[in-house]
Amino acid sequence: MRKDLVPGVCLLVCLLVCLMGVALPWGGAVAQDIVLPADDPGIRQAAPQQGTDLVMKPYTVKDQNQLRGRYGAAWSEAEVRSRAAQTCAEHGMRLVYFKSETRDGKGRTEFAAVCR
Repeated sequence: MRKDLVPGVCLLVCLLVCLMGVALPWGGAVAQDIVLPADDPGIRQAAPQQGTDLVMKPYTVKDQNQLRGRYGAAWSEAEVRSRAAQTCAEHGMRLVYFKSETRDGKGRTEFAAVCR
C-alpha cells in the first residue's frame, strides 16, 4: 500500500467502526434488555420502576454465608437491605450484617451482607 494513502484509509476505517457502533445492537445494552438464565442461582437481578440494576452473588468465606454485589442509583440502601434479608430468608437464614460502600464512577454502590 502506498504510504500517502495510509492516513485516509485509517480515517475511513475509524469512521466505519464508529458508525457500526452506533447502528448495530452491540452499541450498548440497557438494564431492562439483559436477560439472565433462570437456572443460574449465582446471580439475582431485579429493578425498581426507575431502571437501574441490583446484582447479588452468594459467597462462602470461612463457613460464613455472604451476599455481595452492587446496586444502581435508583435503589436505596433500605431497599437493598430488604432484598438481602429476603434472599437470606428464602434459604432458611436471617440477615445479621449489612454494609454499603461508597458509589463508584458509574453511580453503583457495592455492598456486603452476612446471612446466618
